[in-house]
Amino acid sequence: MYKIIQKTILFLWVLVSPFIAFSQTECDETLTESISLFEEGMYDQVIKKIEKFQSKKINCKFSKEDKNLIAKLLLSSYLEIDELEIGQKRMDEFLQKNSNYELNSKDPDVFKDLYSKYLVAPRLAVQINAGFGKITPDIQKVYGIMDSANYSNPYTSQYSPFYGVAIEWFAFKRLSFSFNMESAYLEYKRTITAYEEDNNFSLTFNESMLKERALFKFTYYPLPRFRIQPAFFAGLQSSFLYYSDVDISYTFQAYSDKLEQYSTFNRNSGGIDLTKDRTIYNVGLAYGATFYYKINSFRLFLEIKHTEDFLQHNLPKERYSIPNIVFGYQYIDDDFCLTDLSFSLGVSWTFMHKIKYLY
Repeated sequence: MYKIIQKTILFLWVLVSPFIAFSQTECDETLTESISLFEEGMYDQVIKKIEKFQSKKINCKFSKEDKNLIAKLLLSSYLEIDELEIGQKRMDEFLQKNSNYELNSKDPDVFKDLYSKYLVAPRLAVQINAGFGKITPDIQKVYGIMDSANYSNPYTSQYSPFYGVAIEWFAFKRLSFSFNMESAYLEYKRTITAYEEDNNFSLTFNESMLKERALFKFTYYPLPRFRIQPAFFAGLQSSFLYYSDVDISYTFQAYSDKLEQYSTFNRNSGGIDLTKDRTIYNVGLAYGATFYYKINSFRLFLEIKHTEDFLQHNLPKERYSIPNIVFGYQYIDDDFCLTDLSFSLGVSWTFMHKIKYLY
């Protein structure tokens, strides 16, 4: 059975292959002859040949460059015989398919002249990005409980991961508006020295939140062929905190009867849920810069962003217990707001363009 199928496929291929080869030969000849006719100034003949060929709807194995060349020869021929309306219509169709087309030295002069009278600009784009951000609590007031403790140590933090998506609307050539959403994980720490330097509390805060931003962005286009495009943005941010906890460890010295000396001990509270002690919805300011590298409809980018919350991150004077340490202990949160410096890499895809004839 298998051999019968093989022979049938081979037989059909033998029958069809000459037609395929003939069709491709006709495609290649049409392109070559159209180029020659155009160079000789026989523009009417170029139009007849290409339109007759297109009416046959032959499936040619043309590269994108060859397809564009045929389209340019046809619309340029209409322009050369002063059929400006048809030429312009053909240019509209060409730019709809090739919104990121860049002129080259081999393009016909009439094509270049007409192309220069068009505005081709992005309209809508989507983007994805991922990176790392570093949270810095901005302390406004400290509430001490133990007189002998040192509460002056600053918060420390590491860069934590985040990822996001955005949609961007280009209202004008240089000015755009974007809506961004990011999911972020935050971690920051605080150490409080109690009694002596060897006795201290170490608090590690872990939080997860969703951030939304509405941004205005100004993009600078240095040169038409310069692919790196810097942009500067500013706008408002809102955040939704959906989880927060703190892990508190206590390091202390105590006398050991067994060892007959003072020894250092460590106790840990485990995660204490702080979600109810935090501001769930917050608003703030976001600003920064983006550097794009353009590749056709896609733009790779590096983004540097700084954000500042307007509202306190903690609820005023909320306190929570630290269980299983050494003794019952109460802690009151500092009054503080969150600031964030982040870096991310991403890609933006422009899926809709504005094409407008200017003259």
